[in-house]
Amino acid sequence: MSCSTPSFGEDTLKEESNFHHSGETVLEEDDELVVIEEGDYNHSLPSVEEVKINLGPNKTVSKKVAAMFLAVVAMIVIIVPVAILAKNDKIHHGASTATTEPESHVDKVFNFLVDNKVTSEPRLLDKKSPQHFAMQFMAAGDGFVDLDLLDDADYAQKFIERYSLVVMYYHLSGPHWTYKLKFLSPTDHCNWHDYYETAGGDVVKEGISCVNGTVTEIILAWNNLEGFDLPHELAHLVKLESFHAYSNKGLVSSEFPRVFRSMPQLKSLALQHASLSGNIPDWIGEMTALTSLGLGDDSFK
Repeated sequence: MSCSTPSFGEDTLKEESNFHHSGETVLEEDDELVVIEEGDYNHSLPSVEEVKINLGPNKTVSKKVAAMFLAVVAMIVIIVPVAILAKNDKIHHGASTATTEPESHVDKVFNFLVDNKVTSEPRLLDKKSPQHFAMQFMAAGDGFVDLDLLDDADYAQKFIERYSLVVMYYHLSGPHWTYKLKFLSPTDHCNWHDYYETAGGDVVKEGISCVNGTVTEIILAWNNLEGFDLPHELAHLVKLESFHAYSNKGLVSSEFPRVFRSMPQLKSLALQHASLSGNIPDWIGEMTALTSLGLGDDSFK
């Protein structure tokens, strides 16, 4: 079966309106046509040289387009991961910022206590120590203190006193005390006390007493204290004159509490009916202000 190739002569052009190849678009009456002038219409096929000339620039353009496309792809490959990393870093930084406030408070209290030689770093870092619990309380749990005032010398001393009392509270099992005495309440620690009436009708004061805002007396008798020895932080109560912790069998020590050697101003010390033992040290003679000492029913030698 042979197929003849139609020629593009005038006769063919005249019959064009009545013929179209299958699959080609049929122009309707409303379609717009581009008029081609007779002199501009070439009835012959292009020569080989014309094809070469026409292909040359197109190849060059194609190479340029390809190069530009590759450049764009390369930029996307570089920029997208960088943008993702930056976004992740921002999210991570935001999450860190959200949790740094409590940590910054803890760091501030930690540095203050270490710099002022109140408590050693190892004890503060020991998560089971009374000092660590007290640091955490002062940094985040105490609704009374203002950490921004620690640069003031008077406030700093008040802060150290309060911290020392909180250490004592945790060291002597404060949550299990018979009388809570308002300890850890968001008030001045000079108000951490209560009044009780004895069987004989006497009214006694238990807890903390102050003079001019400074701790001068600690009375914790009959209060179910439990702990070994006493924390050395009590030595920072530089004006403490009375310490009474008698009738607490849970207060245990194999020696006379060393912290009292740092309290030359102490006038009254009552530790009778506890579970203390050991030798009474020679340095007790250095406590020249001491006028009352109660050690009855203990096991001192």
